[in-house]
Amino acid sequence: MTSTASSDDATPAEAIPPATPQLGAALRPEVAELFRQVASTLLMDSAALVVTVAASSAEVKNPAVSKDPILQAEESGLAQAEVIHWLTSNVSRPGEPVAPFVGEQMVVYARDLQRRSLELDLAASWREGISAAWRRWMQVAIRASNDLDLVVDLLDVSLRSMLLFADASIRSIQDAILAESTHVASEARVLATIDLIMAEAPLSEAMLEARLGYRLGGSHVGAVVWHDGITGAGADLSSAVNAVAAAVGAPRHLVATASTAARWVWFATADLPGLPVLVRHLGPYPGVRVTVGRPASGLEGFRTTHRDAVSAHNVLTRTGSPHRAGSYADLALVDALTRDRASSEALVRETLGDLAAADRELRDTVLTYIRCGFSASKAAQQMYAHRNTVERRLARANEMSATRVDDDPVRVAAALSILELFEPH
Repeated sequence: MTSTASSDDATPAEAIPPATPQLGAALRPEVAELFRQVASTLLMDSAALVVTVAASSAEVKNPAVSKDPILQAEESGLAQAEVIHWLTSNVSRPGEPVAPFVGEQMVVYARDLQRRSLELDLAASWREGISAAWRRWMQVAIRASNDLDLVVDLLDVSLRSMLLFADASIRSIQDAILAESTHVASEARVLATIDLIMAEAPLSEAMLEARLGYRLGGSHVGAVVWHDGITGAGADLSSAVNAVAAAVGAPRHLVATASTAARWVWFATADLPGLPVLVRHLGPYPGVRVTVGRPASGLEGFRTTHRDAVSAHNVLTRTGSPHRAGSYADLALVDALTRDRASSEALVRETLGDLAAADRELRDTVLTYIRCGFSASKAAQQMYAHRNTVERRLARANEMSATRVDDDPVRVAAALSILELFEPH
């Protein structure tokens, strides 16, 4: 005899949770709609989500990437493209498998990693990024609905989607890196040799010169020539390097492709032209900028002038300065003062007071006066102005400034230099 369960033991149908939704299968309309709603919410604030993801994955990032503004920009751009691609796909087709994002940004990033012979733990980086994105996704999902079963279904299928997308994306990046490896082998060898020089490896100068095709015993001016855009900059950069070479009067130079958007250059010269000359020669190449180090000589000079140029480059990119050219000699003090943007802005306000908002001519007069050794006559000559004009401007500046020029000229000059950096020439 077959027994049947009593009505008291039966589980009400409405208490049985629905089957776990599978990725690619048709979602219940209410799950699909919640998926679309959460994706849309995050898409509208995708920039903040990208920052969160980037900050999380930075903990496992190769230090060489963290120190290079160009590679950081490429990585950030790729991360933003990946986030927007996944969110947009799920707004249009919630819950369906999302193909990896494959575009020019990925090719450029893969190529530049190969050029620098950099290896990244992609799995670890994506794992940290997904963890950060998942936390934010859960927060929005939980706030979007009071239906616990509905939220659980959404979280289940969305997590599957994220993980499958991550796996496919990692494979795509690895494939792109492999495809680019044969194209950048010679460029990578040059960069590897430069890395050996910068690390002071015990190799003979003759051997290093043979590898680079460049004489290390002479004079050098190091430079970083880069394009504000990430892609399509190669042709402009090659021509721009030649233009800068003409400006410094150095037909012989060494060029290393640091990234798609940047070149490291050493000009065989001891002369350094003024920045206006460099800017004029860059005129035909919109978006291309340059920083230069101090002239130096020999193998050690090769190192120091390059470090100078890279430091100056970091100042302009870190501060968001619009200047197209910069020199380490002008930016060394500003470099130290602008590592903390908030502190540097406070220094300007506290030092200059109302002078910070004065017209450019008045502030330029003060800075020129200080740089000319506090000589109004020399400042007037340099500015093509009458000495009395310079003195009247100085008197006016002292009335406006929170710090008189003669009381603390170093602090005033530093504040004016920081302010100058943020303004176009």
